[in-house]
Amino acid sequence: MLDARFGGLAGGAGLEAFLGAAEDSDHWLLVAPLVPGLLPFAQQRVPVGELAGMPGEASRILIVENERCLHQLPALAGTVAILGAGLHLGWMRQEWLIGRHVAYWGDLDTWGLAMLAGARRALPGVRPVLMDRACFDRYAPALAVNEPVRAGAEPPEGLDATEAAFYQYLCGLERGRLEQEFLPADTVAAALGAWHGQTQQ
Repeated sequence: MLDARFGGLAGGAGLEAFLGAAEDSDHWLLVAPLVPGLLPFAQQRVPVGELAGMPGEASRILIVENERCLHQLPALAGTVAILGAGLHLGWMRQEWLIGRHVAYWGDLDTWGLAMLAGARRALPGVRPVLMDRACFDRYAPALAVNEPVRAGAEPPEGLDATEAAFYQYLCGLERGRLEQEFLPADTVAAALGAWHGQTQQ
């Protein structure tokens, strides 16, 4: 019934994660350092409970909604990408993230913004990347599609005023969904490079 109501999202995320009830230790995420040598692997699935062992050299953490975006990520010093969390974002309350620069990149649709809101409720200092109306309007004519089921009629708690206005804007569109993996790689690289540069210590 939830899959019918929410366009398959419950089944895709898993019922516990969809309901926000999953145990952190049971969830596995794709982890990829964005420069060689930062971690002892190029990419690997890691249980949430082991993320606390992230080395201090990984001063920047990029959280990405979809695993399919891995190929778009540029090399960034001191940066580790964590991909595929979807709606399961409660792990972002872990202490090891405190003091690191954390960005969130998700789809440009109501579900992506709902996940951003969830990320911000868990970690208030998280910074969104490529999740604004300017990015949507630039690429929507060629790339936007219909969002079959919206995350809700009203913006979720956790969005700022500009993000909430963007959420409402998307709700009023016939084609209000732009999936992040279809953004041009050079656009992604430029935006993530700008975030990285702004977080230099």
